[in-house]
Amino acid sequence: MRFLLVLLLTVIEFSSGLSSYTSVNLNLQLNSSKYYVDNLFVSMSMPHMNVRWRQMPYDHGGFRNLCKALAPTSIRVYFNPLFYKGKWVPVFTNATTSTLQDVTVEIWERFYDFMKYIGWDLSIDFTNTHRTANGRWDDRNAKAFLDYASKNEIPIPDFQLGNEPQNYRDRINYQPAPQLVQDYKDLQILMKKYPMYSKSTLVGPETTTSTSPVFFKPFMAAGGCNVVDEIAFHQYYRSLYQKPTYADFLNITVMNWLNDQLHSLKNQIKSLGCDKPSRLSETSSIAGGLPGVADRFVAGFLWLDKLGLAALYGITRVYRFHLWGKSYSLFGGFVLAYPDYYLTLLYKRLVEGPVLNVSSDVLQVRAYANCVRPQEKYKIGAVVIYLLNTLEYPIKINIEQFSRHKVDVYWFTSAGNALISQYVKVNDVLMNSSGNQPTTFTPRNIDADDISMPGHSFGFIVIPEARASVCTSNLSPVLIIKTAASTNEASLNLQGLESSLLSFFIFRILCARFT
Repeated sequence: MRFLLVLLLTVIEFSSGLSSYTSVNLNLQLNSSKYYVDNLFVSMSMPHMNVRWRQMPYDHGGFRNLCKALAPTSIRVYFNPLFYKGKWVPVFTNATTSTLQDVTVEIWERFYDFMKYIGWDLSIDFTNTHRTANGRWDDRNAKAFLDYASKNEIPIPDFQLGNEPQNYRDRINYQPAPQLVQDYKDLQILMKKYPMYSKSTLVGPETTTSTSPVFFKPFMAAGGCNVVDEIAFHQYYRSLYQKPTYADFLNITVMNWLNDQLHSLKNQIKSLGCDKPSRLSETSSIAGGLPGVADRFVAGFLWLDKLGLAALYGITRVYRFHLWGKSYSLFGGFVLAYPDYYLTLLYKRLVEGPVLNVSSDVLQVRAYANCVRPQEKYKIGAVVIYLLNTLEYPIKINIEQFSRHKVDVYWFTSAGNALISQYVKVNDVLMNSSGNQPTTFTPRNIDADDISMPGHSFGFIVIPEARASVCTSNLSPVLIIKTAASTNEASLNLQGLESSLLSFFIFRILCARFT
């Protein structure tokens, strides 16, 4: 009898543990903002290997439409011969047939026709590993490409040079930081020869965050800040050689690595007297990928957290590596859209404008906030909160400031309740778009007092009637710029900000006039 009683109590205790329910309190600051997320904030990065792959489904109607839905987007394409162990490889030739070593005009035109259809901007990264006899950058391939691009009136808003130069010592033609600065000067001279590209943005030096503090000091000392318009760097949480697991994608400590890296990098740039904005020109979760994990539902936790942290630190662009064919891509197989595709798509549909501060009193629940992208569905002044619940059980979300409001929620959960599922549900609806029809996300409209977030989920809460003062038309672009400058942190990318803010406020004026 005593044994049965103990067993019964154990079962009751275990059952209550399964139904554990906690709450989190969120508090938003709605009167000020230091940074601004524009419509190119989330962008893509891919190597020249993708450009030449004949398997790339450029002509597939569904794939084209799924990519077009992400527009506006910038795509970074780097011409990188390091994979060929130092052998001189022409990366752009006039040949009509291709080998694995060539990106021909024929292949490029197929790629660029695809880019024109989907409406993405180009960001071209030239290799700088080929050197002349006197050690200068051999720019013959770059010149050949620019001759062709200029003749065909191909717009290229951004240029870059090199790819993780701190690794050249172990691979090919190592150039110290001062030589890299000279390479950038040579590229500036080359760009000015083409009226179409003389005003394009030049970004660099394309180092990784783990080594950036070491490389930046000599780079800046040699005048690096003066030869680039933005500081560009790469970031991954782990490499495949460190044997990552799916648990890393839910680990708060791992998430905080990026916070520490961004904080350190910003301080390093500031201490070197450079006030240029920064971008993540290549980033994903695991360097080298992690098949069966980095392309599954669980990958969304690190991805959404990265977008939130990058916005908080004023990062102007986050280039996801990469588009198709790898275990950390947005697409795989023939045209299978991985869960991160749907997360990226909804993020771009909802998040744009001033970045807001929001606090969470539960460590395992990460929260970020932003003004909502202007659209017919949500009025001016609407706010979006995006969250990650790394706990395995549901939580109640308390937003006391808006306790009597109606909110729209979009919860991303794994299909089949498996963290490594290849499919994702949004509000219990399976996302499996073929691209033949527009992808739709149907929100749940509920009382703000009744918000329950599922365990092991992430998603968005939109407060349509938040009427946040920082999100209204009363805020001028000048105020945002002054606020950012007064923080003595990295300033906004004013070149991109000008056009984004102009369209942002014109839209608001029109909305106010016709509603």
